[in-house]
Amino acid sequence: MDLQCQQRMPRADRGGDGEEAVGDQGHRVVGEHAEPKLRAREEKNKAEYSEKMSNQAAAVHEPEAERHNAVLRYQDMAAKHRSKGTTPAPKKILGCFL
Repeated sequence: MDLQCQQRMPRADRGGDGEEAVGDQGHRVVGEHAEPKLRAREEKNKAEYSEKMSNQAAAVHEPEAERHNAVLRYQDMAAKHRSKGTTPAPKKILGCFL
């Protein structure tokens, strides 16, 4: 048989073992162990994607956490000065001129 004729014929008619199927995403699956391999690959891809998304979510929330820590620091400083009855000294930007 020529090559074009073989490609058009079903696998069982070409003399194969007849264990060819189509996977979940339309990929060709051959053999009895193909489905567990596909499932393992799918689980691996899911895990990688979920880790990537959780890292992106953490990156979004990181500046908020820094700002929250700064607010807490300022509130503690204000409470300390209120308890002493003093005012915080302003930082001198140009110390030699003030």
